[in-house]
Amino acid sequence: MDDSISPQAHEMKTRIEQFMIRINPELFDYTERAEFPHHLIGEIAKLGVVGADYPTHMGGKGFSISDMGSLMYEFARRDASIATFFLLHHSLGNYTVFKLAQPSLRDKILKDTLSL
Repeated sequence: MDDSISPQAHEMKTRIEQFMIRINPELFDYTERAEFPHHLIGEIAKLGVVGADYPTHMGGKGFSISDMGSLMYEFARRDASIATFFLLHHSLGNYTVFKLAQPSLRDKILKDTLSL
């Protein structure tokens, strides 16, 4: 086990690795066609990684930067498009709302998006 991440992150990292190994064969076809496998978004959401580094009082898991980096590595080492999709949704979308939105609007939006 990697001692630089929490036990919870290690468990999630293992789930992500298993997921990416399972879907890896079909990803080559999408890459060849320059398409994104939209049907996998629901499965990615079920991994529970969205919002993992947000505070627990907001619906996150309170993971550290090291925890999240390790999780993103698992996505990226198998398929860059999946990693990019996740990071854009998570970082560009949620983080902007987290940092800049008024608290009432922030809480409403993040309640929905962090539960993806």
